[in-house]
Formats: sequence, structure tokens, C-alpha cells
Amino acid sequence: MGIFGDDRSEELSQTKEGLKKSEAARKRLSADLADARSQIAELSTRLAQLTADLGRVQSALRKARQRQKASVERANRFKAKLVNTSSTGL
Repeated sequence: MGIFGDDRSEELSQTKEGLKKSEAARKRLSADLADARSQIAELSTRLAQLTADLGRVQSALRKARQRQKASVERANRFKAKLVNTSSTGL
């Protein structure tokens, strides 16, 4: 059967065509993967920046709260002094 006949050119051409399609799909998927990886890198960098900004904002907020607390404590001490001096002066 295989010595004189068996024309497999159609089967061979279909296999080659399938190989070309598979290779094109692989290249397309490879490009998509590269794009996704670059987006991941960009997003990771952005996330690091935002995390650093958040840390700075939280630190500034803590300092502002401490200043406010110290200011209230000073005002309360001053008020207490005024109350003491006014009650002893009567």
C-alpha cells in the first residue's frame, strides 16, 4: 500500500496549515503575555508609590493628632490656672 500509491499531500498540507495556525496563535498569546507582564510591572510600581504616599499621609495625620491633643491639654491647663486664680482672688 505505501510503495506506489498513498498520496498524502492533502493530509500533509492540512497538517502544515494547522501548524501555521498554531504558531500564529502561540506568537499572539506570547505577545499578550508580554503586554500583561509589562502592565503588572507598571501597576506594581504604581502600587509601591501609592503605598509610600499612604505611609506619609498616615504619619502626617498622627503628628497632627498629637499636636491637636497637646494643644487641648495646654488649653485645659491654662483654663485650670485661670479657674484657680479667679477662685482664690475672690
